[in-house]
Parts: sequence; structure tokens; C-alpha cells
Amino acid sequence: MPAMGGRILVVALAAVAFTLGACQTPAPPRPVYPPITFQDQDPIRLNVGEVVVESRYQAPGGPPNVDHLFPARLLDAARRWPADRLAAAGAGFKAKFVILDASVVAVPLKASSGLTALVTKDQSERYDARVAVEMRIVDTFGAVVASAQAEAKRSRSVREDVTLSERDQVWYQMAKDIMGELDRQLDQTIKTALLPYIL
Repeated sequence: MPAMGGRILVVALAAVAFTLGACQTPAPPRPVYPPITFQDQDPIRLNVGEVVVESRYQAPGGPPNVDHLFPARLLDAARRWPADRLAAAGAGFKAKFVILDASVVAVPLKASSGLTALVTKDQSERYDARVAVEMRIVDTFGAVVASAQAEAKRSRSVREDVTLSERDQVWYQMAKDIMGELDRQLDQTIKTALLPYIL
């Protein structure tokens, strides 16, 4: 009899586990977002022999930074900007595009307490993003003869009940907004500060 009782218990536990598993709804797949590009903008033709990209920013890859988790990373978008917007159409001089920052930092926000916490959904985190770059014209001796800088910032907060897909959407929109602002700044400042080197 003890053996039979043990067998019944095992069967019962297996049935419960199967029922619980059948009730669980698989999480929907997280959407895949396209890379941020600038190919819809006219290229800026420079009187230089080549355009080189240098990144001085290295993603820490861990808290409090979250830029490495973005569905469209700011560093990748910043690297793509000169490829899409700058055209070397001269000889001799060199254009150097330097990425100084492409970070996003998560900042925890203070949660409500007491009765307020029971009836409200708090903003649990704020994401502070910053992209900063410098554009340099370098002569044949390696000296910087002209330069232009641009910087863009964005901040967004999310509620404590945000899903992974919703957070990805917030991050992607942040990346699009900040890179759109950087594109506008660079277009203006390059055409002003580097005017002698534009064809």
C-alpha cells in the first residue's frame, strides 16, 4: 500500500504541473527595430581626401549604463552618421569624426509609500542619454585646421509596470529623437564652422 500511495502522489503532482504549464501564456516575441540611418538626407560634400571615424567612447556594458541594451545603440547610430552624411570629394586634407559620448544611464526614481503606493503606478526609472561628437579637418601634417562640435541629450522615465517590449519602444524612440537632434545640429554647425571646406 505505501508504494501505491507514493505512485498516486507522483501522478497527482505531475498532473498539477502539467495544468500550470498549460495555463501559462508564452511571452510575445520582442520586436526587432531597424537601424537608425540618415540616407534620406543629402550628403555634405567635403574638400578632403577621406573621412575617418574615431570613437573615444566605450560602453561600460553594465549598470548604471544601459546603452548596450538599446535595440538601436547610440554608438552604432553615431558611427553611421558620417557614412550616410559625409562625402570625401577632394584630396589632401582629412575629415575626422570623433565620437566623444554615446551613453545612456538608468537613474532609479523614488517610489511612493503607504496608501499612495497601493493606488498609483510610479515612474520607477529615468534614462538619461547623451551623444557628443566633434568634427575636425586635419591637414597633411596632422594639424587640426578647423573643427565643429555637436551635442544632444534626451531623458525619459518609465512606469514600474513597463514590459520589456514597451521599454524597448521607449529606448528606440529616444535613440531616434536624440540622433535626429544631433543630425540637425551637425548639419548646421558643419555648414557654418567648416564652410571653407565644403564643396
